[in-house]
Amino acid sequence: PDSKSVFFWSWGAINKVNLENKSVAQIPFEAAVARKIVKHSTFPKQFPTNSGTTKIVRWAQRVKDDIVFETLGDIFIKSKDKSIRLTQTSEYESSPIINSTATELYYVSWSDHNLGKVNKLSIKDGLVNELTDIPAAYGSLAISSDDGKLAFLRSRSGLRDGVVLESEVNYELVVINENGESKTITEVLWKTPDYGVTETQRPPFVAFSPDTNWLYFSSYEETGLSLDKVKLDGSDRRRLYEFPNATRVVMSPNMNWFLVREYHKTYVLPNDYAGKTINFIASNPESGAIRVSENEDGIFMGWSLDSQKVFWTRGAEFHENSLNNILTGSLRSQKENISVPYKIPIPDGHLALRNVRVVTMNSSQSVFENTTLLIKGDKIVQIGNNIELPEDAHVLDMTGMTVLPGLIDSHAHYGINMSPLGIVERNVGGLIGPLLNGVTTIYELYGRPEKDIWLQDMINSGKVVGPRLFSVGTPIYGITEFRPTMYRKIDTYKDAAEAVAYNKAFGATAIKDYANFGRRQRYQIMVAARKAKLNVHSESAGQLQVSLTQIMDGANTLEHS
Repeated sequence: PDSKSVFFWSWGAINKVNLENKSVAQIPFEAAVARKIVKHSTFPKQFPTNSGTTKIVRWAQRVKDDIVFETLGDIFIKSKDKSIRLTQTSEYESSPIINSTATELYYVSWSDHNLGKVNKLSIKDGLVNELTDIPAAYGSLAISSDDGKLAFLRSRSGLRDGVVLESEVNYELVVINENGESKTITEVLWKTPDYGVTETQRPPFVAFSPDTNWLYFSSYEETGLSLDKVKLDGSDRRRLYEFPNATRVVMSPNMNWFLVREYHKTYVLPNDYAGKTINFIASNPESGAIRVSENEDGIFMGWSLDSQKVFWTRGAEFHENSLNNILTGSLRSQKENISVPYKIPIPDGHLALRNVRVVTMNSSQSVFENTTLLIKGDKIVQIGNNIELPEDAHVLDMTGMTVLPGLIDSHAHYGINMSPLGIVERNVGGLIGPLLNGVTTIYELYGRPEKDIWLQDMINSGKVVGPRLFSVGTPIYGITEFRPTMYRKIDTYKDAAEAVAYNKAFGATAIKDYANFGRRQRYQIMVAARKAKLNVHSESAGQLQVSLTQIMDGANTLEHS
C-alpha cells in the first residue's frame, strides 16, 4: 500500500522486493487446504500360456468377398470363417497386393541375411516367381489398372553400405513392365525421424493413374508429408499437396479422393488439385475434411477398386464403410475380427542344471549352492541335491554359474523406430541384448503398436527371440512442440476415452500420459484408463507440481520425474 515494495510468487512462496535497496524477503504464510487423493488402481496383466491369437493385422484389404492381410510375418486370406495362409516360406512377408482378377498376389519378402525382394504368387497353383534381383528393402507395391505394370519403392545402397533398416531414408520408385523389365522412375526421400516421432514412419503411398501414364506417390521431407506425381518416363515431376501435420495419405483409385491421417485421426477429402501446390491441414475445421469414423479410427487405410468404399485396420479388426455413408454422416463402420490363432511353443523333455548356484525369491531369500535345478518343458519343477533325474533329461554342468529369477525392465526402449516400409528384422538387437543379460520381461513405455504388438505376437508364437514384451502403445502426447505429429488433442472426456480405447484396441496394456500439462486433461485420461482397466504411467517432463498432482489423481507410476 505504501508503494515501497513489490510482491511476487515464485517457487511456492510469496516474496517481497524492497524498491529502494532491492532486498528480497520471503513472507511466511499458512493456508488450510484439503486435497482429494485418488487411490490408484492396479490391473494385473498376464501372457497366454498355451495358445493365443494375434493382436494386430497389417495391410488388410478387401478382395471381392475375402480379406487379404499380413500377420505373424505371413500373408493370409480370410474367406468366410477361415483364414488360409497363402505364403509358405520362413521369410517375413509384407505389403501384399492382388491384381484385379484376384489370380495373382504380389508381396515383399525379407530375411536379415539376404535382405528383401518382390515376389509374385499364383493363387491357383501356389507357384512363386521372384521379380527382383537386387537385395534391398522393398515396399509400397502398386499394380496398374490393366494389371500390366507393377510399381514399388526400393531402398538405395544404404543397407548394403551398413545403414540400419530403420534409418534408410533414400528410396527409388521402380516400375516393372509387362516384359519383366524394370526401370527406376525417380527418387523418393523419407526424412530420418527425430527421436520419438514414430508417426512419420508410415508406409509411403504409390499408385498408377487410371490411364497408367502417371505415378502418384508420397514423400516425407523437411517440410512434412507431400504428394507428388511423375510420368512413367521420369519426366514432369509435380508436387500436388503438402500436408504439414499429416503422417499418411492414400488416394482413391479414380484419383478423386484422399484419405489423410493426421493427429491420430483419419479424414476423407476431395482432390481439388488444379495446377498449383496445395498446403492442406485436415484437422482445420474450415478444411472441409470429414473423419471416416467418429471414434474407431485405425491404420493401414485403403480403398476398394471402384473407389466407393474405405477400409482400415484397428488392432486385429478390419473396418470398412462406404464413401457415401461417410460423406452423409453415417460413420458406423462394419468390422470383422480377422486375428489368427497360434500355439505357444513349449520345449519337450527335461533339462537338468547341475552344480549351480540358485538365487530364489522366497520369503527367506534363500540361495542354494552347488545344487541341481530340474526343468520340465518351460517350468522349473525341482531344486535340490538328491533329485532323481528322468531318463530323457539333458544334463548341463553349471559349475561357477548362477541362476536367478528373470529380470523385469519396467521402463524399456528396445528400439521404437521402424522402417517406413513396415519391415522388421528377425533379429532385433534391442530384444536379444536384454535377454542375454537376464531380462525376461520388458515394458516399452513409448510404444508403436504396428511394431511392438506385432513383435509381441511374433515372440509369443516363437518366430522371434526376445523377452516377454508389454507396450503402452502410442503415447498420449499433450503438446504440439518438439514432436508435433505425435500430438493427441484431449479437450473432453470423450477425447480421452477415444484415445485410451484406440491404444487398448491395438493391444496396449497400459497408457502413457506424456507431457499433458493441463491437470484436467491428465485427470480425464486417468479416469478413462481406469474404466478401460489399463494402468497409467505418467511423465511430466520433470515438473514437481505436475508430478504431485499425477500422484493425487491416481497415476500408477511417474516416469522421468
